[in-house]
Amino acid sequence: MDANILSVRERQSFGKGGARKLRRDGRAPAIAYADGNKPLHFDLEEANLLQILRKHGKNALVTLDFADSDIPDTLVMLRELQREPISRSVMHVDFNLVSLDKPVHVPVKLSYDGRPIGLIEGGIADVIRREIVVECLPNKIPTQISVDVTGLGLNEALHVGDVVLPEGLSYVDDVKLTLVTISAPKGVEEVAEEDGEEEATEA
Repeated sequence: MDANILSVRERQSFGKGGARKLRRDGRAPAIAYADGNKPLHFDLEEANLLQILRKHGKNALVTLDFADSDIPDTLVMLRELQREPISRSVMHVDFNLVSLDKPVHVPVKLSYDGRPIGLIEGGIADVIRREIVVECLPNKIPTQISVDVTGLGLNEALHVGDVVLPEGLSYVDDVKLTLVTISAPKGVEEVAEEDGEEEATEA
């Protein structure tokens, strides 16, 4: 995943008044956190950030370019994007500082490919989770992970541990967590139960 350049300005003043002025100018206050280090306070152009996120997703690597400052270029990833409930404008942005040689935990979208056998047989599919959390180096984060569900039959389930991860990724979520289930229609289940009871009675 390529890093994207985002021009930012170091913040010298704080408070609600300053934040409101930034938003009127199409900018948003932001902060970047690093374990054991003092956080960086800055502001950014809302449109530029949203363009990056639309193109590369919420796991995009972003290089902060501090204009008119002696702060060096800083590699970050999005931590939280706070929006105004009505207008959906960006209120505040939180980032985490990252290093290319230090693994991170990130949620990655799952793409379910194929039509399950159980669905063709009349079953009902229930998608419980559409992403999983994995660990990998920042430049190894995939946009999504493809999962083949064609072999999933009636009354079967797909779990986190069934997902084949790309090289360099490992599970963070419990491998027993259920992702997708294929259940038989209620009428079919009732018939199966009745047949089982009849067989037991005859025996």
